[in-house]
Amino acid sequence: MINGPALTQIRTVLLEVILHSRLIRIAVIQESRHFLRYMVEIHMVIPLDRNGVPVIARDIHG
Repeated sequence: MINGPALTQIRTVLLEVILHSRLIRIAVIQESRHFLRYMVEIHMVIPLDRNGVPVIARDIHG
């Protein structure tokens, strides 16, 4: 069983991975009777400019 401090550390590591990969991800935590399984899936990819600011899709009409 994973205790509180370890869980916090795992979440911190996940956050660092998310920031370094420049992707927005959702960490999905699934609990079962015997173990905790952690899955990180790419939910959405938003391009970022040089300043790390999300580039919002511009109006297709120009």
